[in-house]
Amino acid sequence: MRKTLLTKVAFGYIAFLVIAFLGIQVFTFSHMRQVIQTDEAEELYSNAVSIAGSYGYRFFNEQITKETLHEYLENTSDMLSTDIWVVSADGKVSGASIKNSIPAPKYIRDFDVTGMFGDSFYSVGTFHSYFKSEYLSVYAPITIKYNVCGYVILHKPTSSLSRLTTQATRLTFQAAFIILLASTIVFVVLMRRIITPVKKLCTVADEFSRDNFKARADFGAQDEIAYLGEVMNDMAHKLDTHEEVQRKFISNVSHDFKSPLTSIRGYIQAMQDGTIPDAQYKRYLGIISNEADRLTNLTNNLLDLNRIGSQSSVLEKEEFDINQIILDCAHTSEVQCDKKGIRLSLLLYDEASYVFADKMKIQQVLYNLLDNAIKFSYRDSGITIETVQKNDKLYVSVIDEGIGIPEESLHSIWHRFYKTDLSRGKDKNGTGLGLSIVKEIIQAHNETISVTSTIGVGTTFTFSLSLIQSETE
Repeated sequence: MRKTLLTKVAFGYIAFLVIAFLGIQVFTFSHMRQVIQTDEAEELYSNAVSIAGSYGYRFFNEQITKETLHEYLENTSDMLSTDIWVVSADGKVSGASIKNSIPAPKYIRDFDVTGMFGDSFYSVGTFHSYFKSEYLSVYAPITIKYNVCGYVILHKPTSSLSRLTTQATRLTFQAAFIILLASTIVFVVLMRRIITPVKKLCTVADEFSRDNFKARADFGAQDEIAYLGEVMNDMAHKLDTHEEVQRKFISNVSHDFKSPLTSIRGYIQAMQDGTIPDAQYKRYLGIISNEADRLTNLTNNLLDLNRIGSQSSVLEKEEFDINQIILDCAHTSEVQCDKKGIRLSLLLYDEASYVFADKMKIQQVLYNLLDNAIKFSYRDSGITIETVQKNDKLYVSVIDEGIGIPEESLHSIWHRFYKTDLSRGKDKNGTGLGLSIVKEIIQAHNETISVTSTIGVGTTFTFSLSLIQSETE
């Protein structure tokens, strides 16, 4: 059974609450006991000092009798709820209250304050096994002319302190319980606000897995989950678009392969059954050859796209003069330009502009752009190839005076097999792959390519190349 996010978080939160609650209780009880014990010891010590400075001093200075001392100790013991002993320096118990059922000893053997109390003014225990239960014992010295002649020792059962500790712990427990209850309510509210959109994201992702890329995750908030929803929506849109492009791609490939194959098959069949006379064989064989060349061109373009788009494609970069490549392309296209009376002009930034790129692929980019410009230029118009240097980049532009590209089609011309409505009648032999190949090559070089166009005026394609000095620096 799959554990939900809510189950995991709730389990972790409950475990944290239990551990935190137990930790608070243990710490509170231990710390509170120590605090109450210390406070009580300081209060008893203050009383012991008061007794030592009054009746203790007067007794050892022989100003009051033992009976008077005993009466005072009994009364004070009732008020303080403690046992009070007055002990001489040699361990003799000179006076004591009898609040405890066990009477005070007459003499304390091996009486040594340092041994009994250490460096502190109080101790907790059975006072060297005199008491059967635990007591808090506090002492204060009785001095006459700076000489210690005895001690006042107060004993109080720790059971009374335990009651105070228990009460304080109970109050802390109640406060902690209220806080934990409030935090649990806040936790539930927050988890509902978090889990609900997460569940929605899961539902949308499940729809994506079923190839339903129309599903959307819409949130009104501006938090990370809302951002994730926007990213998923964008991804779904791209996948949906990609799927549509893929369907069109297959349809276009099938159509573009079927058309020349149908022509070839039809002419061959006509030649075989004698429909075409022998005297016209040469003409129709030329048509078949052209259709075969068209198929070859289409296949090569598809292979180029696949090779350029794959990770296995490695650019063979080298230093070369882009001006020479431009001149070669211009010379190769002279015959096509002459047929339409097109004037081809070159506006080169310098006599030589050395770039660092794959020479053969950049040559292919120029051939494709120039071929497009010639196809869609008006008769007796002009085409210009221009280079401009900006910082460490050289920008190459192919500018024609042709039919132009509709604004709504500018983003689609890079898609495979895409043809604008204006170009369909003028580019019957085109594959619709030329600009896709151009963009793939430029992107493989980590360079940019852009297009601007005006209907009836012309189109400008501009791509960038890295000048050689930027590579050597």
